[in-house]
Amino acid sequence: MEMSGFKTARHVPALWLYVVTCFTFMSILFGIIAIALGAAAIRSTHDNEDQIAVTEERLNALGGGDTQREASVNEGPVETLIAPKPGRAFNTSRAPRSGRRQFNMAVVVHGLDSDTFWYSVQQGVLDAAELFGVHFFYDNPQNTEEQDGHLKMAEDINKARKSLRDGLAVSIPDESVLRSAIARAAEEIPVLTINSGANFSEELGAFTHIGQLEFEAGVRAGERMRDLGVTSAICVRHEVSLALDERCDGFQLGLNGTVHRTDAPAEDLSTSIQDQVRLALDENSDAQGILALGPAGFEPAKAELGDRVCSGDSAPENSDCIEFGTFDVSPGILNSLVNGEVNFGIDQQEYLQGYLAIAFLYWKAAFGGSIGSGGVVMSGPTFVDSAEQAQLLLGRNYTTMDSLSGKILTFLDIRYVVDGKPQDKFWQRVKRGVKYVANLYGTPVDYNEPENSFSNQEVINFMRDEIQRAIDDNVDGLVVSIPSDNAVLRTLVGEAMTKGIPVISMASGVDLFESWNIPLHVGMGEEFGGRQVGKRLAESGVNNAICLIHNNPDAALEERCAGLLAGMQEVIPTAQVQRLRSRETSGAGDNRFQTGQAGLSDRMRDAVVETIEADESINGVVALGPPGSVPAVEAVKQLGAECDGVKTPDSTPARGGCIVVATFDVEFPVFNFIEERSVEFAVDPGPFFQGALPLMFMALQNLWNNMPVGLVNSGPTFVDVENVGGFEVFA
Repeated sequence: MEMSGFKTARHVPALWLYVVTCFTFMSILFGIIAIALGAAAIRSTHDNEDQIAVTEERLNALGGGDTQREASVNEGPVETLIAPKPGRAFNTSRAPRSGRRQFNMAVVVHGLDSDTFWYSVQQGVLDAAELFGVHFFYDNPQNTEEQDGHLKMAEDINKARKSLRDGLAVSIPDESVLRSAIARAAEEIPVLTINSGANFSEELGAFTHIGQLEFEAGVRAGERMRDLGVTSAICVRHEVSLALDERCDGFQLGLNGTVHRTDAPAEDLSTSIQDQVRLALDENSDAQGILALGPAGFEPAKAELGDRVCSGDSAPENSDCIEFGTFDVSPGILNSLVNGEVNFGIDQQEYLQGYLAIAFLYWKAAFGGSIGSGGVVMSGPTFVDSAEQAQLLLGRNYTTMDSLSGKILTFLDIRYVVDGKPQDKFWQRVKRGVKYVANLYGTPVDYNEPENSFSNQEVINFMRDEIQRAIDDNVDGLVVSIPSDNAVLRTLVGEAMTKGIPVISMASGVDLFESWNIPLHVGMGEEFGGRQVGKRLAESGVNNAICLIHNNPDAALEERCAGLLAGMQEVIPTAQVQRLRSRETSGAGDNRFQTGQAGLSDRMRDAVVETIEADESINGVVALGPPGSVPAVEAVKQLGAECDGVKTPDSTPARGGCIVVATFDVEFPVFNFIEERSVEFAVDPGPFFQGALPLMFMALQNLWNNMPVGLVNSGPTFVDVENVGGFEVFA
């Protein structure tokens, strides 16, 4: 039994050892595989983390702090979302890396993938889409045949409309081919135009155009040449193009002298252009300047001029040198500026054309605001005329995470110094805009406003001290309002710009910023706002309107009336506007309407009634601000002439027609008037955007030395029965 038991005991351990051996072998094998897979995963993770780190560092520089890496099932591989690269094959669907997809936008342009000009536009689109959480679809021609015919663009525009995109940015290289597609799209989705087509933008239904006006840029080039002492010049046309002709036309106007135009070459581009320049110089020995219209004309002109370009103390009046300028700032042109081989280059800042297109479409979709409002947002021209500027811009590469200055938005010092007081509802909305962009970019803001109790002189003194503090602190950007043409404030703003501090004016001062030499103002031009109102009224049938001036005298209100008449006459040449500034009575005294007067509302109401009773052809009343809206509505109600959504102003109230009431500014009770159709529409001048846009522009200026020029209209945005709910909530 013991032997038997012993044998049994011997068999059991043997089986057990076999099992353990097999298990151990398999464990080792699985362990080796796991280690190999783990090492690969670690390498892959490190690669992805490096890529994500690079992208996140760029996003932090641009102000986007969302590091979430999730992607929806439909967004494709994470690698596609992390780092799409501008350049060839950019015409694909792109979603923001963070996975946020609030809106879907379409971008349709005429530039080929081989044209490096459009790479900067693409990077602008990409950066803005990432920041605002926008999914975009970028479409362009794939070859010269598609580009020449523009039919592919028309197909892509129609696709954007049928796909119910939240907005469309489109260039217009050929209005005749694209007219129908763009106009149809604008009836259904927000549309803006970029780069080309400014002359047709508003006509086709776009709410703004972003780009460089070719004629205006030519004028600026002519003025620059004239300042250099040039009275006779040559304009080098490197191809047959309406845009180039507009540049030459503007150049001639700005120069106010003689301009000789070269013929556009037909075949061998470089040799032919150089021959044309040589011929023009031979035939026009008095020529003191040459303007090339782009890199294709610049290089041959440069080769022909050789060492004849003016430099240092040499000028046309004391030597036979030639002042030489060109459109665009390619690397070749910038290097020539560094080497003294050209006097200036004109930068149209194409990055802005892509960036602002997405930003403006986003704000249109999110808030209903129409930035630009039928006008043009000028991305250029800006002039590069020194070796130092050129050297700086040679380091500008939008596809990297490095800004020109090495600055990061979270460490900028941007100062606002304004005259608006905390209790003012308009300025409360301005501050909301500032706060929105500050939170979006992660940029700290120092917002300085006067006390509610300050007198006008105390407001000026307050602004003087705060602007001086900003100069002493050498801030990264200064945003100011201009309450009046005050010499002290003007001098301080000039001092800030002389010290290299970027300055933007906003809100008040639309009529003064140019005389202060401020490069950019954000606000609503008074005449421009009136003109847009006039066009809308005339399109609805109004041909004789009262312009109700609630404060007399007031230059800004007079400008609105002038714009109202001009806009109405654009649509109806015989349209009339009657300015109502006072109520004529038999009693003695001053009968002018002035804000703050006792009984002003009743006096204005009675004056409107009396004016309409004296002229039954009046079919419109425009109040120029909140003091006039209530009396205008009450007067029309008293006459029983309200437009109720059924009656129209095509005929007099006695014949079943009505009198349209419109008003500037949106606040209660105007919202109620719109809902009950007592007011056809109200004008929002965009105080939110007057606060928000300057901070966005300061961010772009500090990162890339890119900022629009001139006036950026923050309004008018029209508030009517279709969109009043959104504005009411926002207000």
